[in-house]
Amino acid sequence: MAIRVEQKSYTLNELRPVIRKIIRKNHHLPPVKIKEILYDVLREHGYDPQRKEHRLMLKSMLLDILVGDRRLRLKTIREALLNYRTPEQLIGMVLHQFGRGTIGLKALGLEAAHAILNHPRIRQKYGIDVPVKKPRSYYLGSNWLLEFLRLNENKLGKYRRLKLETFEHIIAVQEELEHDFLNSPMPRGVMRAIEEIIDNIRRPIIARSSSKLEDNPEASFAGKYASYFLANEGSREERIHALEMAIKRIWRSVFSPDAIIYRLKMGLVRRDEQMGVLVQKVIGRKFDVVYPNPETGEQEVWRLFCPTIAGVGFSRNLIYILSPKMKQEDGMVRIVVGLGTRAVERQRAYEASLSLPSFFPERDPVRKQKMTQSTMDVLDLTNNQIIPVPVSWAAKYSGKFYEIVRPFISVIRHGYVQQLTSQHEIQFEGSPQKREWDNIIIDFHSILQSSTKWKGFNFPDQMRRMFRALETELQFPVDIEFAGNIDDQGNFHFYILQSRAQIFSETLQEIKIPRYRKSDVIIENNKCLTTGKTREGSEYLIYVNSAAYKNYPDKQTIARAIGKIVHYPPIKENGSIAILPGRTGSNNPELGVPVHFSEISELRGLVEYGDELITTDISYGTHFYSEIRDVNIQFMPVQKNDPDVYFNETFLNNAPSITRQIVADDDIEKVIRVIHLTAAYPNKKAYLYMNGLGKKGVLLKR
Repeated sequence: MAIRVEQKSYTLNELRPVIRKIIRKNHHLPPVKIKEILYDVLREHGYDPQRKEHRLMLKSMLLDILVGDRRLRLKTIREALLNYRTPEQLIGMVLHQFGRGTIGLKALGLEAAHAILNHPRIRQKYGIDVPVKKPRSYYLGSNWLLEFLRLNENKLGKYRRLKLETFEHIIAVQEELEHDFLNSPMPRGVMRAIEEIIDNIRRPIIARSSSKLEDNPEASFAGKYASYFLANEGSREERIHALEMAIKRIWRSVFSPDAIIYRLKMGLVRRDEQMGVLVQKVIGRKFDVVYPNPETGEQEVWRLFCPTIAGVGFSRNLIYILSPKMKQEDGMVRIVVGLGTRAVERQRAYEASLSLPSFFPERDPVRKQKMTQSTMDVLDLTNNQIIPVPVSWAAKYSGKFYEIVRPFISVIRHGYVQQLTSQHEIQFEGSPQKREWDNIIIDFHSILQSSTKWKGFNFPDQMRRMFRALETELQFPVDIEFAGNIDDQGNFHFYILQSRAQIFSETLQEIKIPRYRKSDVIIENNKCLTTGKTREGSEYLIYVNSAAYKNYPDKQTIARAIGKIVHYPPIKENGSIAILPGRTGSNNPELGVPVHFSEISELRGLVEYGDELITTDISYGTHFYSEIRDVNIQFMPVQKNDPDVYFNETFLNNAPSITRQIVADDDIEKVIRVIHLTAAYPNKKAYLYMNGLGKKGVLLKR
């Protein structure tokens, strides 16, 4: 039965809130029934739903409700949703929206990509055969953060101008800020939304930031705002409380040092940031690992949850060009077993060009194993937290997990890489907390074949086709996150989780490296894959010795000291290039210095080196890589002991260090050497030049 409204002619601006009110009052009805009600309302006001332009007008009003801010530049995303979403699909989105304001670009970008890849005309035009799904999603509008701040003005009002404070002050108040956010009451409307979401999802969920600024063609904000996986287990009250805390932490991340410094570097610090929250069902399967604890002799049951595979993909392969057969326009993927956290963080993952997906630069099985994933992230359903566990351990002690992961792992047998045929072939030494040795390689051989089909489709070919469709319709190169799941019947399900502009979208270019003398070389890399150059010379070098770093007990202290050094006024003003071991910004301090983006944001260049103690790689596709390129930090990874690399360790270890002038600690000076290059070599500064096309990179003093 249609809801009657007052008989008068409404303008579109007047009709929009009427439409929203009708949808909310009829939320118990399916979208197709609500559409009929809305059509009746349109007819009462002189519009004809049979006419295409009037149906488009309704879709436009529905989209306005979701976008919430007409200043958002969403031309192609908006067009995709208008062209490829039906009225009932948009009504379904509004039914899952709570509060007002924008649902954010992460949510809108995901919905646009899903709409494009599922439209029959697009699928036929580009030959897309694989079904493309998306997780069940709910959207909290950006007005809820503003209402939360107003409700708690006495406690939280002092943080509104935090973005205008000094770096040191921003860092200093973070602990207090965290306490104040988590202990402030929620608006009642938010709690009602949380209760409704919890009552509708009984599986693990993820709460994700979805702001007005992130995931847009101007700035990615990759990794700047928080996301939280929740096991969603326990009593209703416990589940509600867990989601409430996750939402508060996402809102609190608007005021984090990384987010504020990134906005400052991108010229967006004075732009209004509106933070929506996207709550989704996590894609994955439950499985039990029955582990015979060797210390106690008792069987332990681990209740775990994760997708079969997850990853990130780029429609343009700008870095990983290791063969003339690899083409930029074919794109690339970075894949992991388990949760996709390891694909976007500086952890080991499998990188594959979609031109030549089965190619891997290392043929030696042992070295290949060291360069690929060994540990996966999973949700521990018992303890409600993400934990890392060895893939070989889970596959050895869980028959269910072995069956779903078997197509993606190989075994090293008699010095060769061979396909795994039995669970009994898996050898594992260590514990769930620490892998010491195993005999498997996670190489994704079943899905990275360009000439065969797996589960009825060719994965590399289908990814290329999806990338071409998204690029054409959205009119920019894209960066997506995805997950894949194998169900109990053995069917594979592909999910798109995020879609945004690939920010660093220029093609590989010829960087002219100036002529130089050997005596001016600090580092020379004849296997360079990255491209760029520092536009200004830097007076300072910040060098961390890998052996001293590995032996230093508190590696977080080293990271904080680097942040202090980089922001030391003379260094910040006159520029610095850091030379750091391993994978900078890794969550695992054993893999690299765990600095935050805000701590290294003032660098002009970053050289990462690997040696016999620690390794590095490009980590193209991670949040780390995106954030440093967004703010123009030039980046070159090198393997110090490679015969094609010259690493002037004598100079770096013996040039005068001024570390103690900045950080008064003799032990830290043994790890971090701050070299004032211009003082030691008058009129000389450090420059970084990289020509990925020519495979040449140099760090010079000139």
